[in-house]
Amino acid sequence: MSENVADLVYAALNANQRRAVEVLAGGGDKAAAAEAAGVTVRTIDRYMNDPNVRAALDKATGTAVSDVARRMVGAMDTAVTTMVNLVEGKETSPTVKLRAAIAIIEHGPKLFEAHDLVKRIEMLEAKISEHQNAG
Repeated sequence: MSENVADLVYAALNANQRRAVEVLAGGGDKAAAAEAAGVTVRTIDRYMNDPNVRAALDKATGTAVSDVARRMVGAMDTAVTTMVNLVEGKETSPTVKLRAAIAIIEHGPKLFEAHDLVKRIEMLEAKISEHQNAG
């Protein structure tokens, strides 16, 4: 979602709804959102049925997940290096070596598969978009 669209999403909310969205997107529950917004939990339930609140919450949650995913990707190289060092380490116990080896064997292919699926989905979306624009 572009910044202009995000601005429009948030602009559709009143101040209480914005505060509630911020708390909910940050991991707070409905009671915490109600307290922050100065409303009741029942009002939060009503907010959750509002398409504008839902869109803003989806945007805020998506942004938070993207931020965490970027941090995790950044830490993956260090994690893999650590696992390889454990597998190759002369001082590493056989049990730890085995667990590190299993982690590498299990998660490597899953990561490749996920990356491949993302690429394939992006290609399909591009083809759909081309088809829609042509028609």
